[in-house]
This record gives sequence, C-alpha cells and structure tokens, in this order.
Amino acid sequence: MQRFLILAARGIAILGAGFISLFALDVPGMDGSLAYRLAGFLVHLTPSFVLLGILAVAWRWPGVGGALFLLAGVSPLLLLDNPPATNLLLGGPFLIAGAAFILGRGAAAEVR
Repeated sequence: MQRFLILAARGIAILGAGFISLFALDVPGMDGSLAYRLAGFLVHLTPSFVLLGILAVAWRWPGVGGALFLLAGVSPLLLLDNPPATNLLLGGPFLIAGAAFILGRGAAAEVR
C-alpha cells in the first residue's frame, strides 16, 4: 500500500504541475515583442518549475517533499483572491500528493 501511495503521489504531482503549466498558454496571445512574450512565458511557468523542484525533493525525501507539497497546496487558498472552489482546484492535487508522500514515505527506498 505504501508503494502505491508513493507512485500515486508522484503521478498526481506530475499531472498537477502539467495542469498549472497550461496557464502559460495564454502568453502567445499577448501584445508585445517576442522577448516580452518569452519573458511572460517563463514567468507563467515559474510555479511549475517550483512544483517540479518540490517533486525532485519528494522523490528523494518523501516526508520533506510531502510537507512542501502540503504548503504548496494551501498557498492558493492563502494568497489568491479567487473563489474557494477555484483555489481548491489549483491546490487540491498538491494537498493530495503531499498527504500521499507523507503516508507512503516508508516505501520510498523500495520504489527507487
């Protein structure tokens, strides 16, 4: 069961980061020079890069990474002024992944 939790947490985190990355696709429609649009694209992808960094930490140290994912999952609720359901949609996958990493952390050595 712990092995399943670790594998599920990794999958959920990857899919969640991919979902967040979709928001960068609005950049090509922006006005401005190519450099301006490329900079906007990188800025929009910054949360995805952070989430993938947390995934790298969680891959090696599931307890620490799980705690970081829990923080990442709560951050939209605390920092954004969206309706609660929208913030839960943004942070929910990372709350689930964080909980799964923490619950399955004993199996991480055998999953590598």
